[in-house]
Amino acid sequence: MFKSIIPFALAATLSSYANAQLITPTDDPVIVKKSQSAIEEDSSEHKRMGKSYEVSLTPVAIGPIPGLNTGVNIATYLTRNAAVIFGYSLLVGGRSCWGAISCSDKGYAFELYYRQFFGNSFYVAGGLDQRYVSSHGSDDFTGESYSFDGETTAASVVIGNQWHWQRFVLGCDWFGLSVPISSRVSNVKTRGSYGYDFEDAKNALVTGTRPMALRVHVGMTF
Repeated sequence: MFKSIIPFALAATLSSYANAQLITPTDDPVIVKKSQSAIEEDSSEHKRMGKSYEVSLTPVAIGPIPGLNTGVNIATYLTRNAAVIFGYSLLVGGRSCWGAISCSDKGYAFELYYRQFFGNSFYVAGGLDQRYVSSHGSDDFTGESYSFDGETTAASVVIGNQWHWQRFVLGCDWFGLSVPISSRVSNVKTRGSYGYDFEDAKNALVTGTRPMALRVHVGMTF
């Protein structure tokens, strides 16, 4: 009889010891495996979830019109990581002219972009710009001058980051390029030897590939 009781007693003792070891407090770290698809609760990617629209202002930017631009943007989210953006930009600071030469550039642009986020805040955006410009230059001493209107359809791509806090957003297109697909110049008027200056202005404003940089935007999501 005692021989049959001993194994049961030994098993009960070992079981009690194992349970005690399980509930004994320990300072050892607990490693939890995280799914690759998991999203951090306070991340910008998490804040984009459930958002449908975004409205933002661009106080100052380089491009898409050559020079300093300001603008407004409206975006609709297709998913938390993809959006279509419609923008309007206005030229507020044109090219610099030297000496007695004075010049004036005016312009505006419509933009249609697709923005794709990769991870938390980094994105690549690409699309089309439709730019309209007018330029005038003259020499105060000689009276020589030029003027023209220009229209450009360009393909553009930019890289940037955008951060989200509940509804508030802050982003920046760090760098990009605007490459003309088609262009047209009209109402050309030149006086004297300003043909060269006209060609230079046309290349800068209408036909040339232009950089875009530091296009900061601030806004709200809904």
